[in-house]
Amino acid sequence: MISIIRNNWTLKICTIYFNDEQKPIPSNTDIIGYVQQTPADGKLDPFITFHVDLSKEENELFANMNRSTKNQVNRALQKDGFLFEGNSCPSDSDLLTFQNFYNKFAIGKKTNLCSSYHMETMKRFRENSGLYLTKVLDKNGKILCMHIYISDNKRAAMLYSASHFRSMQERDSRKEIARANRFLHWEGIRFFKNLRMQIYDLGGITDQPSIENFKRGFGGMKVIEYSGYIPLSWKGSLILYLRKIKTRKGGRKFVKPERHLRHLT
Repeated sequence: MISIIRNNWTLKICTIYFNDEQKPIPSNTDIIGYVQQTPADGKLDPFITFHVDLSKEENELFANMNRSTKNQVNRALQKDGFLFEGNSCPSDSDLLTFQNFYNKFAIGKKTNLCSSYHMETMKRFRENSGLYLTKVLDKNGKILCMHIYISDNKRAAMLYSASHFRSMQERDSRKEIARANRFLHWEGIRFFKNLRMQIYDLGGITDQPSIENFKRGFGGMKVIEYSGYIPLSWKGSLILYLRKIKTRKGGRKFVKPERHLRHLT
């Protein structure tokens, strides 16, 4: 479990990640957020993800992946010459490189950018020794894919994933990026296993079947956890109510499962 406290003007927000037991809530908290909580709670929304059990031997982890994933990882290992880098304490410069890389991806995908606010959140995780950055480079040193993870030293959960797949015009280049991304996940599994983590969390699924099929390919177990925000004061209730109204009018959703790590914290 790991918690992040933010004071936005006069509003105090505490977000707890990977909660599996009752802990005291900090005093004067206006909104309490839970991200991927294990115990079911009727006030929270279900969040579906895949967990890879890192207590298994490496050969069993590889065998559990589906045929397509194994074939692409094998090709990457044997022929592509990719280089994996894992960073357990990314610097400000590392995070800026990631932000620029991710935002180019986000513009192409037409999704939310990684803002200065999100950068600050990542730095807060880093202060708790809970932020990791991994990347894969081609044989010429060009970055192909990058992942950001958060961790409570038991679970490594993917927070961001980015590649420039959509900007590639040539079919062979797109295939190379696809292999690189699978290679990066596989090397991430090995990286966190070597750090004695217990769970590799693929970061949830969306309503797109292709995303679920991709993540299922790594052989993890499908699990249901719970995420959401609960008001603890009149100010918290007002903010959540206004956000709910904004959502109904077509504004950005306040708590969307596949974006749950990128909002209030």
